[in-house]
Amino acid sequence: MIRSHARGISAAVLALCAGCFAPPALLPPRAVDLARALNEYPAETEVVAIEVEPNVELRGLFVPSQANAPVVLHLLESSGSVATRWLHFAPVTRQLADLGYASLLVDYTGIGLSQGDSSVSNLQRDAHAMWDEALRRAGGDPQRVYLRATSLGTIAAALLLESGVRPAAMVWIAPVLPDSATSRFASAFHGRVLGWAAAAIYRDIADVDVVAALESAQIPGLVISPAHDVLLTNGERDAIAAALSPAARFRLRGGGHIQLAYEAHALLREEMRVFVPCCTPEALTQRVNGVLAALSLDASARFAEGSPERAQLARLCMLQRGEHAPLVAAAALAIPKPSIAARLLWLLARNPYRELDFAELCAVLSLDDPAGDLPIDLIERASSLADAASKLGLLRRKFTASQIAFAGIEDGEHADDVDMTSSVETGGENFELHVGGRELFDALLDRGLSMEDAERQFIRVLLKAQRIPDRLTAARRIEVKENDEWRTLEMDRAKMPVEPKSYHMDIENFGNSAESQRNSTQPLD
Repeated sequence: MIRSHARGISAAVLALCAGCFAPPALLPPRAVDLARALNEYPAETEVVAIEVEPNVELRGLFVPSQANAPVVLHLLESSGSVATRWLHFAPVTRQLADLGYASLLVDYTGIGLSQGDSSVSNLQRDAHAMWDEALRRAGGDPQRVYLRATSLGTIAAALLLESGVRPAAMVWIAPVLPDSATSRFASAFHGRVLGWAAAAIYRDIADVDVVAALESAQIPGLVISPAHDVLLTNGERDAIAAALSPAARFRLRGGGHIQLAYEAHALLREEMRVFVPCCTPEALTQRVNGVLAALSLDASARFAEGSPERAQLARLCMLQRGEHAPLVAAAALAIPKPSIAARLLWLLARNPYRELDFAELCAVLSLDDPAGDLPIDLIERASSLADAASKLGLLRRKFTASQIAFAGIEDGEHADDVDMTSSVETGGENFELHVGGRELFDALLDRGLSMEDAERQFIRVLLKAQRIPDRLTAARRIEVKENDEWRTLEMDRAKMPVEPKSYHMDIENFGNSAESQRNSTQPLD
């Protein structure tokens, strides 16, 4: 009887408080360390402070590019911070700077570097303060400001559009809706009961009709949504797509909501349609001359004035500032398509090859293969987790060339031996990210490759993802450089000097402290 009475009181309280509370949609980021994070951003990055009320400042970073560059305003996800030690935004800001765009990133009130108490009630105010700062840095011209919003940031973007803000273009990544994101997150990651409770207790994240704001604004650009999103129904996704301007595109991408938000810390390949290179002639001349001046005499001689090689270098420098001159020059010689070369160089900026001379770099960077160029999208996918883990010191041992070959030969029978998984902590929750060897092998077969060609390309894709230098001989044999020596990779399992065991790369939780890191690659029994 007492329990029944208590349940009745609880139900009454819930009924009275239905929609009373601001939802906890802004989550604390892990391991905020501005000094350490700044080491990852370009050297010219500035710390930004915007006063939104007395004694309350929003703080973030401004990453410049060329003189008078367009400004990209990044509206971050709920636990995003410019200064997290392990999941900052340096990769995407470096890429945009290479393309000629400056970046403004500011933490929401009470999150990361910013002062005050975190609450979604501040979302509209924060978004407008950030927009005003971006507009100021763009010389007051809204057509020189771009919006790039992820997850919760798309609600902030919708608030700006509803108020009449009209940027040059926008990119929305993993959009959510203000009336359902909180309850669906609770339901998906904590169970239906808590999802129901969240729907009953919390009000909407913001008072904005996202679809109506998109229909009214008609901004050119791109919306990228995960194919399987627990925070957005198919019907809602279709409504967002239908509301877009004819000059905007809607794209689906594999993976779930958390994985897409994680991947958005680097520029997604689809975004190259929006952020087209805008390097000025003056900046381009400076970039090309800077690369040539940093090369050896023998290397620079390959780029004579008026030569096709010099023109190819200039095309690549439209997409690269040339901070690592030998890599840029080698890529210009090795990869005919500048956009592909730039994507490979962006991967190498996060985790480079070690101690290769210029001739070796030209051979190693080549994606040329008898069955067609190695697919850069698969190299990116295979690199994603290991690169991040290696950069953070969470990965102490990588796959060897022999282990990769063992997984790829004999019709890819053991492709799943090179699986990579990681538990990523964000906002107090753990989410598993996964890149499977079998899915990579099958993706090559889906491209119409023969089994022999799929085996070779699978091995070469994994070698490049693990930064093991490889080159292809005229006889289609793969040579690798390990322990400072080049050798032909054995492709006959019976002739392998030591049969590798099956390995599974289990990368330590990205949110863990350095003190708790352990050996993250263990042989399977």
